[in-house]
Amino acid sequence: MLGAAGERVRDVGALLAGRAPWRERAELALTGDAEPFEEDALRRPILEPGAVIAVGLNYASHIREMGRALPSAPTLFSMLPRALTDPYARIELPAAAPERVDYEGELGIVIGAGGRDLSPEQAADAVAGVCVVNDVTMRDYQRRSLQWFAGKTWERSTPVGPWLTTLDDADLDDAVLEVTVDGERRQHARIDDLVFGLEALVADISTIVALRPGDIIATGTPGGVADAMDPARYLGAGEVCEVSITGLGTVRNVFGARRRPPTPRRSPRGRCDEVIRPSGARPPPARQRDQRADLPAPHRLGLDGRVRRRPQPRAVLVLQRVLVQPADGRRQPW
Repeated sequence: MLGAAGERVRDVGALLAGRAPWRERAELALTGDAEPFEEDALRRPILEPGAVIAVGLNYASHIREMGRALPSAPTLFSMLPRALTDPYARIELPAAAPERVDYEGELGIVIGAGGRDLSPEQAADAVAGVCVVNDVTMRDYQRRSLQWFAGKTWERSTPVGPWLTTLDDADLDDAVLEVTVDGERRQHARIDDLVFGLEALVADISTIVALRPGDIIATGTPGGVADAMDPARYLGAGEVCEVSITGLGTVRNVFGARRRPPTPRRSPRGRCDEVIRPSGARPPPARQRDQRADLPAPHRLGLDGRVRRRPQPRAVLVLQRVLVQPADGRRQPW
């Protein structure tokens, strides 16, 4: 993005963390000519937030859907920043857990000034703006234990964006969150259905840890998740999931099967004779021939270049070197 003087700023996070007042720099930048961009090239507004804090069970409709009572305090959990991805990025269904991938449309809060032990009255001044989040969840990993971390922080699975909208440009009192899968509406709720709103969440979290510029809070999801349907309708390969919030934009992501690495094919002797590669893939680059690869397992070259034979005990576990058969027919160490 461009700064006030036309200089390049890495992302909104760098703008928020700068020494100069970020609001003034942003307003000056808006007076210049807009720079065209391709939608698919748009990155998330905060590339590397210091903290990503998520809230579970925060919409009254979703809590009722799950058959639970309204909480007296926010249900908080953390996510790693590397779980985030761009607003229009392709999201791979994980090879380890592809069957129960769920969507969770959410309102995201981006911290501006931040602070510690903030009151609800101070919370709005600590916030830079809001955005759209899809907290994509691997339900089977989420339920491996009582902790949700494993299902909630899969790498490059949570799109954020498409941009940051300041609070003075966002009408959250009348905003509606909607999630569609291939055009079919799955989630639909007003933002004011939140049990704990923006001010309450920022104040509560700031009593636990100091909030810093660029930190992100995902405020929770309403009813309509795939896991609660009967039967459940999880995301599949080729499906397009869109999350929209009135006035804040839309994140749109295609889900696809993960591309697996080449699979070794083993011979009856237990040695890897060739590698199965996708059609059109090039073989690995040739490596310098290792003379020791042509010697039986008990033989090794000494420092003087002579072949030496090691005495074998009565019971020996021999681990053969894994070899590759390139196109030229020569065996090479992998």
